[in-house]
Amino acid sequence: MSRADDIRAAAESAARVAELEDELLAAKDDESVTAELKHELRYARWVQRGGPADEEAALAAEDGAHTNRAVAQLYARWLTEQEG
Repeated sequence: MSRADDIRAAAESAARVAELEDELLAAKDDESVTAELKHELRYARWVQRGGPADEEAALAAEDGAHTNRAVAQLYARWLTEQEG
């Protein structure tokens, strides 16, 4: 991936986080919506912080285990999105 692609992906990720934060603020009184938005925001922030690369490094380490169960789920979702 080129440097321009990296910058573009980071900008898209930051925009997605900001969009989800705005949606969460707007829906703060609807608990059924906020739970889903919080999940989406958690995933978007994880991607923005470089979670996939960190997890790949953890998996490449000697033990080859995921950081934890929640991160394993986020990583599985990220892999699925990369395939499709």
